[in-house]
Amino acid sequence: MKTYGSSWGVWLWVAFWVGLNVVPGLGLTDEGVALLEFRRHIHDRSGSISDWDAEHSTPCKWTGITCSKDFRVVVINLAGKDLDGNVTLDVSRFGELRALNLSSNAFSGEIPSSFGDCPSLEFLNLHLNHLTGVIPQSLSRLSNLKNLDLSDNQLEGEIPAELFKLSFLNVSFNDLQGCVPADGTLASLQSELFIGNARLGKCARDRSMAEVDAAVVSTAPAPKTSSGAGKKALTVGAIVAICISAFALSKILLGTLCFLRWKKMHTECEVKLSGGKMIMFQLSGKATPSSKAVLRKTETLRKQDIIGSGGYGTVYKLELDAHTRLAVKKLARGGQDRERGFERELETLADIKHRNLCALRGYYSAPEINILIYDLMDNGNLDTWLHEHVRKGGKPLDWGMRLNIAIGSARGLCYLHHDCLPHIIHRDIKTSNILLDSDMEARVSDFGLAKLISPQQTHVTTMVAGTLGYLPPEYMETGKITEKGDVYSFGIVLLEILTGKRPTDNIFMDGDISMVQWAKALVDEEHPEDIFDEYILGACPDEDLLSTLDIAFRCLAPQAVNRPTMQQVVKMLESMRPDLGCGDSSLGFSSSRLAGDCNSSQSGMSSASSTISAAMMSADSNAWPQSPPVSAPVSAPVSAPVSTELMAAAPTPPSSAPLPQ
Repeated sequence: MKTYGSSWGVWLWVAFWVGLNVVPGLGLTDEGVALLEFRRHIHDRSGSISDWDAEHSTPCKWTGITCSKDFRVVVINLAGKDLDGNVTLDVSRFGELRALNLSSNAFSGEIPSSFGDCPSLEFLNLHLNHLTGVIPQSLSRLSNLKNLDLSDNQLEGEIPAELFKLSFLNVSFNDLQGCVPADGTLASLQSELFIGNARLGKCARDRSMAEVDAAVVSTAPAPKTSSGAGKKALTVGAIVAICISAFALSKILLGTLCFLRWKKMHTECEVKLSGGKMIMFQLSGKATPSSKAVLRKTETLRKQDIIGSGGYGTVYKLELDAHTRLAVKKLARGGQDRERGFERELETLADIKHRNLCALRGYYSAPEINILIYDLMDNGNLDTWLHEHVRKGGKPLDWGMRLNIAIGSARGLCYLHHDCLPHIIHRDIKTSNILLDSDMEARVSDFGLAKLISPQQTHVTTMVAGTLGYLPPEYMETGKITEKGDVYSFGIVLLEILTGKRPTDNIFMDGDISMVQWAKALVDEEHPEDIFDEYILGACPDEDLLSTLDIAFRCLAPQAVNRPTMQQVVKMLESMRPDLGCGDSSLGFSSSRLAGDCNSSQSGMSSASSTISAAMMSADSNAWPQSPPVSAPVSAPVSAPVSTELMAAAPTPPSSAPLPQ
C-alpha cells in the first residue's frame, strides 16, 4: 500500500508541474483568453496592442481594456489602433461588456452574428472600417443597446426594423437599401445619419416593404401556360449554345457590377452640400478665397483626403491652389440645442485673432451638415513631433524649439482665458491639439469642447468630456470647469515636452501610477535627471529644465486655487533664459545620445533635488508666490542651426525661432 500511495503522489506532482510550466497563461481569465484569440486572428500593424500578454492574470491593464472592480471587462476601446483583419471577437464570453469601439481601423469581412449574444452591450461603434455584408438580424436581440454606429463601411441589404428603436443609429455612407420610417423614435434622429446610401429612402406609407411587394405580386397577371402541342424539342446543340451564352452574359454582368462598385467607392463625394450657406471671414494680411471656390472644392473631397478623425468630426485636406491649403472639418451633428447655438458660437470664435490660435477661416451651415474651415498647418501637431518623428527616422526637437512651442501655446491659452469676452475655457488642451505652422510656431486648435463663460461666472458645470490623462482631478469629481482646469492640462503638456512621454504610456498604465506621481517620486528619490527626455538632457543649461519642471508642478497643484493663472505661466516661461545653445551643466546631468555635442560638468544632485522639492511644496501651498523662482533675465534669442537630417525628414522648421513679442 505504501508503494501504491507513493506512486500516486508522484503522478499528482508531475501533473501539477506540467500545468504550471507547459500550459502558458493558465491563470488568465476566460475574457483575457478570448481577447488573445481575437488578437491572433488580426494584424497589429503598428504594435498598438503588443502589451496583450498571456502571462497576466487579467486583461485589465492591457491597452484599450477597462475593467470593473471585480476585474470583469466592461469596455473594449481599440479605436484608431491601425488594426486589420476579420472581426472574430467572441463577445458572448464577456458577461459585463458595456461598450465595444473598433472604429477608425481597417477591419474587413462581415459583422459577426455572435455580436447579438452579449445582452449587456450598450454601445457598439464600428465606424470607418471596410466591413461588408448585411447588418446581422441578431443585433436586434441586444435589449440594452442604445448607441450603434456602422457609418463609413460597405454594408448592404436592409436595416433590421428593431434597430430603428435605438436612441442613436448612424448607418451613413454604406450601400444600404429599403426605407426608413418617418415616424416614431427615429423621427428625432438627424437625417444625415442615413445619407450616403443611394438606395435608402423614407417609407412612403405605413405598410412595410414586404406588404408592398406582396400587393404588387397579387395584382400581377398570371403567367400564360403553353401546351406542348406543336412545340419542337430543342436540339442538344441549341441547349449548349444557350448555356454558354448565359454563362458569358452572367460574367459580363458581374464584372460590370464590380466595376461600378469600385468606381463608386473611389469617386463618391465625401462631403455633400445642399441647402446651406458658405461664409468666409476676412483676415488681415491674408487673401480671402471666394466662398464659391471653397464650396466647389469641398464637394470634390474623397476618403483619401482624410487627415484625421475623432469624436467631433472628420478633418480633410483641401488645396485650392499652389499657395492656399485649408483644413475642412466635417462636424458630427449633435442634438437640437447644440445646433441652435452653432452659429452663435461661430461668430464668437470668428472674432478671435491671435497668432497662437488656429484661425477660423470660415464655415458652412446646412440642415444636414456643419463644416468648419481652418488654415492647414504644414508641420502637423506637437504629439507627432514628440513621439512619432524620431521613431520614423527624423531628428528630435531641440530644447529651444520645445520652449518656443510651450511659450506660444501658453500665450494662445492665456488669450482665451483673459482677453476674450466672454472668456473661453478650452477643456481639451493636449499635445495633439497644439498644431505647428511652417515656422514651427504653436497654434492652439480644436474648440470642439470649448465653453463660453462670462466674467461674472466662477465656473461652468457640464458633463465630463476631454482626454484621459489630461483631465484635472476636480473636473472628474464634480463636473465643474474653470480656467484652472486648462492650467492643469497645460501642466501635463509641459511634462510631456520635458519627458518625451505620453501620460497614457504603458509605463504609467501598467504601474497604476500617473505621470505626475511618477515625476514627483523621482524628485523625492533625488533622481530628477531621470525625468527628462534623453534628447534634451545635457544639451541645454540644467537650470532651464528645472525651472520648466518647477512651472509644470505649479500648474499641477491638486487644488485648483493653488494653480497659477495662464498670465502668470506666460510670464514665468518668457522669463526663461533664451540663449538655448549648448552650455556647461551645473547639476551634472548628461545625455548618452548627445554627449558628443555638449560638455557637462560634474556636480552633486542635492541642489537639483532641493530646487524641485521647493517647487512641489509651493505647488501645494495655500498662497501663490508673487515672484516665482526663475533662472535669469530675458535677453535676445540665439538661433541654432538645423541639421540636414531634420530638413530632409520634414518641412524646414527654424531651430530656436525667436520668441514672438
